[in-house]
Amino acid sequence: SEEAILKRQIEEAFADVAQPPSDYLSNTPSETKHVLEVFQGGQRWQDWKDRPHELWRGRYGQTISALTDWAYHYYLPLFMLATAFQYDGDNTLHSEFVDSLIRPSMGDAVFWHSLDEADKKRWNAWYDNRMGRCSQPQLRVILSFLRYLRGRLGDDFLERAVGDAISSVSSFEEKLKS
Repeated sequence: SEEAILKRQIEEAFADVAQPPSDYLSNTPSETKHVLEVFQGGQRWQDWKDRPHELWRGRYGQTISALTDWAYHYYLPLFMLATAFQYDGDNTLHSEFVDSLIRPSMGDAVFWHSLDEADKKRWNAWYDNRMGRCSQPQLRVILSFLRYLRGRLGDDFLERAVGDAISSVSSFEEKLKS
């Protein structure tokens, strides 16, 4: 089935990503305790791939935004598996995760236009650093995941956000090719 193929592709593409040590999980001092609680000192994503929602226990947004680039890259497959295969009608994880794949300049226009040029450069550098950890095969799997998500959830999800994420990841992949 399409689901089984995508799940296998996600697992294979990220199988060799090194797990960050516990002291490299959070880049936000105020969220470090929360992130450590969620990941219980450094859980392997593979141990939770069939039940990712049990790991987060409803605390997705804080978790995604507080992860270091390394931890985000490492736990990316778990976020994709949870978002694609355990949708329960609650858009919280879906929104937070898909938003994390959108280049800041392609996301919230009000937020972006409120920034000065230096902040815009910092936000784009942050996105480039975070996504730059992904290999081209991983970026292709992320795009397959996003297209699957858009096709599967349809009107249950914010179409613009998925489209923006696809555009962001596609443009990043193109940038890496050149």
